[in-house]
Amino acid sequence: MSFNRFALLSLLILSAIICHAQVDNPFESIGKKGKILTLSKGKFIETFDYDSVQRIGSVLINIRTRRVIRLLKSTATFQKFSDNSSASRWWSPDPLGTKFPEWSPYNFVYNNPIRFTDPDGRAPWDDYYSKAGKYLGSDGAQTNNQRIISTDKFVDIESKNGGTTSAAATSDLQANSKIITVSLPGGQSEGDYFKGLYAAGNGDGKDINTYKEETTTLVLDPEKATLTAFTNSDKNNGPNFSFADDSKIAGLKDGSLIKIGDAHTHQVADLYPDANRDASVQMRGDGLKAAAAGVPLFTIDSKNVDAFVPHQGPMGNYVTPKDNIATTPALNNNNFSILRTALQYFGGK
Repeated sequence: MSFNRFALLSLLILSAIICHAQVDNPFESIGKKGKILTLSKGKFIETFDYDSVQRIGSVLINIRTRRVIRLLKSTATFQKFSDNSSASRWWSPDPLGTKFPEWSPYNFVYNNPIRFTDPDGRAPWDDYYSKAGKYLGSDGAQTNNQRIISTDKFVDIESKNGGTTSAAATSDLQANSKIITVSLPGGQSEGDYFKGLYAAGNGDGKDINTYKEETTTLVLDPEKATLTAFTNSDKNNGPNFSFADDSKIAGLKDGSLIKIGDAHTHQVADLYPDANRDASVQMRGDGLKAAAAGVPLFTIDSKNVDAFVPHQGPMGNYVTPKDNIATTPALNNNNFSILRTALQYFGGK
């Protein structure tokens, strides 16, 4: 009798396990079962129940009941099912997004699908810049470094290997290049440097004429493979803003340093509504300054970092405003780099 009870209990437990397994199998109704994997391995939610029926390939699935509703023919058209994939992709951040805070987790191929490809979703490759600060290409590594190399050497390695992303080409490129690092006065972190730059500006929050904004020049040292900045000792009033006198920077005078951008604090933005902080609204002022200087210009207010990127076109120079490329707290906490972003913009990546 006790044996029968044990057998019955075992049978009930086994049945419960089987039923539970079938609940998690949306293909049960057609007699099939397959593993269901997610890209982030459970770190992010990748399915959403805002609509009960979703299409996966040629299958319509009710995600509430976990049952296959219909198998579709390749030539069939169905009007009644709601495709919410365009909405849900904005709710499914890239699992690698937390490793690269300087990029939006929703960007794809550096927001430039004409130039770049991303066939397998890997981490960004190492980028190579010439000694003139211009972008040459990328290797096949997954370390997301910026490197400096002579143009001739890069071209030779690319030609020898039939490209730059193979293991052999990557090894050769890295052996003949230097990793670009950030080196700021006093060994400061970039976050502390720009936090101090913003603190050096002032204003009373009421009168536009009382604001004094601090400026800095962003440079690349190609021989040392470093990015650094030189702060102007003179503060400037926002409406009458002028850049630092670069002739006072010895390396720019003798050609040993390359200017890759300008940056200034934007305390005056605190006088205006948030909608008026954006770079696209400031084009008549800062946009014209960036076009005249020929290098990217970054503005730093209490909330956001904006940028103005000059380009050469068939009709002359023009500027692309980039609104809110990072938050100011992200910059201050070293989760965003103005210097590295300036090199990308200046280098033409």
